[in-house]
Amino acid sequence: MKEIRKILLGGDIGRGEESLLVKLAKEISLPIFGVRTLMYDDRIDPETGGAKVYMYPAAVSPETYPDDENNYVGACTGKTRNINSDVFRNLGMQLLSDIPAEAVVVIDEIGFFEEDVPEYTDRIFDILKDDHPFLGVIKTRYEDPFLSSVRHFPTVSYYQVTKENRRSLFAQLAPVVRSWKNE
Repeated sequence: MKEIRKILLGGDIGRGEESLLVKLAKEISLPIFGVRTLMYDDRIDPETGGAKVYMYPAAVSPETYPDDENNYVGACTGKTRNINSDVFRNLGMQLLSDIPAEAVVVIDEIGFFEEDVPEYTDRIFDILKDDHPFLGVIKTRYEDPFLSSVRHFPTVSYYQVTKENRRSLFAQLAPVVRSWKNE
C-alpha cells in the first residue's frame, strides 16, 4: 500500500473539515509550519458586507496573534470580493518558506482568494511536490482550474468530509499522521 504523505480534506460548509484538520494536527509529533485562515462572522467588511478573513501561522493560536492589515486577507459574499493579495505575497510566502526538513506543512484553507497570486499558488504546488508531509483543507464549493489541479495533484490523497464520515476519517487518518516521522 502506498504511504500517504499529503492529506487534503474538503467538504461542504459545516461538515467539519477544519475541525478534523485541527484534531489531526494534534496527533502530529513533528513541528508544524504553514498557514491557517479564519473567518470572523462578527467582523464585517464595509465594502462587501462579507465576513472578514485573517491569516495566521499554522502553529500559533489565532487569539495570540494581532489582527491588522498585515494578516487581513479579505472578505467576500457570493457576489462581491475584497481581497488583499499582498497578505499572500508577504505573510503567506513567509509562512510557506524556509520550512525545516523535519516539519509538517499545514494549510487551512486553500481557496479562491489566492488564485491570482502566482508566487503563492506556485509555492503550494512546490510543497505538494516536495518531501514534507502535508495536511490541508481545500474549498470544494467552487470549481476553478487552480482548486481542481490542487485537488487532483498526483501526490495528494483527497478526502471528502461529510457529517456521516468525519469520525471514521479521524480514525482512519490519525494513524497516518502519527506515522509521519523524520525521513
